[in-house]
Amino acid sequence: REAARRKVAHQKSSFDAFAKQDSTDSPQSMRQRVAHVMQGRIATAIIAASILANTAVMYVQLQLLGSIANASLGLGNTVGSWGSAEEVFKGIEYGFGVFFLLEFLLN
Repeated sequence: REAARRKVAHQKSSFDAFAKQDSTDSPQSMRQRVAHVMQGRIATAIIAASILANTAVMYVQLQLLGSIANASLGLGNTVGSWGSAEEVFKGIEYGFGVFFLLEFLLN
């Protein structure tokens, strides 16, 4: 029992020491906290992945536009196979636009 009490006391003192660390390292205001998060690895990775995903979506959208151009020139009519892709691309475009606007405002 005594060993268990010492272990709990040590854990408590370790937690207290962690909680009372120098507060100059941790951000104080909301603006500082947001800046701290936005400069972190996770936020940077999410933003980089979003940029790559947006690039891939633009590439696929260009394929659709190429199919439309081919159909208008009489070179093939594969536009029907795209279904309602134009509406989907418009929604995705708005989604990326909102995401990048939020990222801009937070930075």
